[in-house]
Amino acid sequence: MRALIILLLLPCYLFAEMLLPIGQPDMQPDMQSGTQSEAALEMPLEEQLLLAYAAYSEGESAPSHLVAEGCFNRALELYHSLAPRYSSAPLYQNIANCYFQLGEYTYAILYYRRALLLAPRDRTLKELVAITREKLKVEAPPRGTTLLELLTLSRLISERESLFVVAACATLLAIVGSLALWKGSRRLYHGAIVIAGFSLYMLVTLLLNQSFADREAVLIRAAMLRCDAGFTYAPSIDKPLPGGSDVIIKSCSRDGQWLHIETLSGELGFIPADAARRL
Repeated sequence: MRALIILLLLPCYLFAEMLLPIGQPDMQPDMQSGTQSEAALEMPLEEQLLLAYAAYSEGESAPSHLVAEGCFNRALELYHSLAPRYSSAPLYQNIANCYFQLGEYTYAILYYRRALLLAPRDRTLKELVAITREKLKVEAPPRGTTLLELLTLSRLISERESLFVVAACATLLAIVGSLALWKGSRRLYHGAIVIAGFSLYMLVTLLLNQSFADREAVLIRAAMLRCDAGFTYAPSIDKPLPGGSDVIIKSCSRDGQWLHIETLSGELGFIPADAARRL
């Protein structure tokens, strides 16, 4: 029994160490308001958040559209410079709010969706996605819950939350397992096995998500779906896919210029890589 406890402890620590990078978004340069200033990057985080909030609030009460646009762009720049070191659902929601106010609805959907990945139970974010889709006249994808989503609970728990649960369970398992080895208590042995089983289940769900989950993306502009990678190939659909549409990335061309995608209605084809951003 002691050997079993030790064997159960080791995988938890090893897998948790391997999965530490999980939760970081696939960030790409989405800013439309210019490059990030070095001064903004050197500011303390709290000061930067206050300045961004103040700029956004100033934009909401600005006397003219031109002044408001400048304020929202300033807030957007500050929020964007925070993203590499402070990724969170509220931050992505604030970025999306700025894009929404600027009329950049495709980028707004992108960041509302990125926020939903970190806070999948947030009803406000779901409502904001629906409102933004209405602005773009893009229909919500007719999509049910897949078997993988049922097994991994990805509609309820984010990868970051799952990793936190795994870390907490590994710590608890270390404590209970150590007590079981020290005291020789059968109840503690059984408790350690239950904790280890749950930890391994959560680890398996993380690995399944990383290995088999669809690589979802959002179109940031309208794009024609083509039969192969290149503008010389014929379109495979009558009309371009509208900006704000959800797609699934299947692969990327060797030169990185084209993406092989699947629409949520099942159509396959190629689009320029700069037309989409991965969630």
